[in-house]
Amino acid sequence: MKKTILFLVFLLTAVFAEAQKFVSYSHKILSVEGCEVSFSVVNQGSEYYVVTSVSSERLVLVENPIMMIRTFEDEVLTLNGSLVNNSSKTSNITIGGNVAHITHLVSIAQFAVTPEQFQMLRHGVAKIRLTMAPINHEKTFKKDEIGVELYRLYLKEKADAENF
Repeated sequence: MKKTILFLVFLLTAVFAEAQKFVSYSHKILSVEGCEVSFSVVNQGSEYYVVTSVSSERLVLVENPIMMIRTFEDEVLTLNGSLVNNSSKTSNITIGGNVAHITHLVSIAQFAVTPEQFQMLRHGVAKIRLTMAPINHEKTFKKDEIGVELYRLYLKEKADAENF
């Protein structure tokens, strides 16, 4: 059943990635701390935010989350965020006459990011940590998967705001 759900999540991610409005990665899919993390960039007035969505069976973002990012240039960014929403959905699946309950949690938070911090992301993200409950989420990257793409999303948002 988990494989079917993971396939559907992968399929939806592939479909939405075509729109290129966010960047995401999966972390330890079949483990307790497994999750799917997505990032998008939004402009609100003169401020820019990275909106982060975490989908998991167990992890939720805390009320005032902190995102720490280490770039491949060994620069460290500490971003303070605010929780937008924590939601859950429970599904029942019958397998061989037994009912399995699956809870899917989705947490969304936004983190204010300055243009200078977006410039630092161009170097690529080597490590990321999010304050979550019951344990923090942490992922180390061997090569950049999200930094350059977040910078590209920032430039797109900036151009859209300037060309209103």
